[in-house]
Amino acid sequence: MAKYRITKRGKNVLIVLLVLILILIVFLISSMNNKIANVDEELGVTEDVFLKEEIKNEDVEKNEEQKEDSKLEEHNDVNTEENMDLKEVEDTEENLESSSEERVDNKVSDDKKSNENLEKLMEKRFIIYFDSDSYKIKKKYYSELEEIFNILTETNLNLVVEGNYNGIFEHERYMFTNLSYNRAKIVSDYLIEKGIKKERIKIINNEDKFPVNKDNTDYELSLNRRSEIYFEKVID
Repeated sequence: MAKYRITKRGKNVLIVLLVLILILIVFLISSMNNKIANVDEELGVTEDVFLKEEIKNEDVEKNEEQKEDSKLEEHNDVNTEENMDLKEVEDTEENLESSSEERVDNKVSDDKKSNENLEKLMEKRFIIYFDSDSYKIKKKYYSELEEIFNILTETNLNLVVEGNYNGIFEHERYMFTNLSYNRAKIVSDYLIEKGIKKERIKIINNEDKFPVNKDNTDYELSLNRRSEIYFEKVID
C-alpha cells in the first residue's frame, strides 16, 4: 500500500482552507445572530404596537364609558328638570285652582253679604216731617238725606219717596194734593242736585190716603205731614 506524504505546500493549502472554513462558520454564526436580533427587534416593535393599540383601545373604551355616563347624567338631569318643571306646573295649577276656588268662594261670600246688606237697607225707612201747610225741609233732616245720598252712591238701589198730608182741608183740595206731592218732590230735587240720576227716584203722591192715625190732636196731625223714603231693587 502506497503512502501519501503531505508536502509543505499542501499543508499551507490545507491551513488556508481550514481558516476559510472557520471564517465561513463565523460569518454564518454572525449572520444568524443578526437575523435573530432583527427578529427579536421586530417582535419587540410588534409587542409595542400591540401594547399601544391595547392602551388606545382601553382609552377609547374609557372615553365611550365616560360619554355614556355623561349622557346618562344629562338624561337624568333633564328628567330631574322635567320632573321639577312638571311639579312646578302641577303646583301652579293647584295654586291657580285653589286661588280660583278661593276667589269664587270669596265672591259668593261677598255677594251673599252684599245681598244681605241690600236686604237690610231695603228694610230701612226714613221719615221727614213738615210744618203745617209747608214742604220746606227742616235742618235736622239733612243728615238723614246725606245718608240716603251715600247709600245711593255706593249701591245700585233705587229710591221711593212718598208724600203725605194730614187731610185737614183748610184751603182748596188741590192745594193739599200739590202739598203732598211737593213734600216728596223736594226730597227728590235735593238728591238730584247732589248728582243722583232722576231715573233712580220715584215719587208717589199719597195725598191723605194713608194716615198714621185718624185723631185730630196737633201731635197726631203732625205725624201725617210727612215724606216716607225707602229703597227698592232695580228691576231688570
